[in-house]
Order: sequence, then structure tokens, then C-alpha cells
Amino acid sequence: MATLVLVRGIDPDAVESRRCGVFVHLLAHVRAFALDRALARGASPDSCATLSVRAQRLIGATHRRGLARDVRSIVKVASRSPHPFDPTVRVPPDVLLVRDWMEEVAEILAGPVPVDPRGVAQVELLLCDGDGPMYRTGGAPALRQSLEQIIDALELPPTILTDA
Repeated sequence: MATLVLVRGIDPDAVESRRCGVFVHLLAHVRAFALDRALARGASPDSCATLSVRAQRLIGATHRRGLARDVRSIVKVASRSPHPFDPTVRVPPDVLLVRDWMEEVAEILAGPVPVDPRGVAQVELLLCDGDGPMYRTGGAPALRQSLEQIIDALELPPTILTDA
């Protein structure tokens, strides 16, 4: 059982510790999509236990490598000619127009540098949204804009170290 340190209220100096049990992990798993939306919009992972658990999962090396593989496989699927009996989801060839941005996202996700859970949540939502720019014909400009925002969001904000 893990212990979480969460911010209480709007004062970042007011923190509380809370035990994190199986129920919180289960709830974070069941509510993953809603939690991803909240994180993608900028909700602090330190504001509640389920957000914290979900954020930890998103920034884990295994999850990040899996997402990087998914991003790269979408580019491969887009470059193949569609076959009527192919069970994979159809990806418009427009994805090939933003191949460089897709590869940059995959490299960041697969790399050793820590990332912001907000950006990883945005990747999750982009891949899962069947109505979004990834799967829309003619959506290359919107997809490029989304990928640029994701690349910016993956970068952790600089930390200020002070002598205490």
C-alpha cells in the first residue's frame, strides 16, 4: 500500500498524506478516460488520489514505451494500402503528412527524460478519440497542431532550486 502526499486546497504548502489502497487503484483504472481528460486540461495530479495514481501510471516507462509503439504503428498503418479484410482501424493517409511530429512524440515517450503526465494524457486522448484529427480525413492541419501542443505539454516545466 502506497502513501500519497496531496495538496489540500489552493495553498501549495498545505499538504496531507493519504494511504492509497486497492480501491483507489481500481477507481483510477475504471475512470482512466475521465482522469486523462482532467490531466490533459491541466488538473494537478497532486489534487486527488485517483489523479495521482493515474498520472503515475501514465509516466511509467512501460506505459510510455507502449504509447510510443502505438504512435509508430499508426504511421505504419497509414502508409499501407487498405485491405477489405484488414481488422485494424483505418487511419487516413493524411497522418503521413505529419510523420515527423508523430515520430518526435514517439521519441519523447520512449526516451529516458521524465515527462509531464499532462502531455501523456493528451497522447492517450488523441489515440482514443475516433472522432479526432488522427482519424479524420483532411485532418492533417488539426493533427499537426495537436501534436505540437502535445510535444510542448510533454516537457516538464523547469524547477527552481533554492538554498534552504
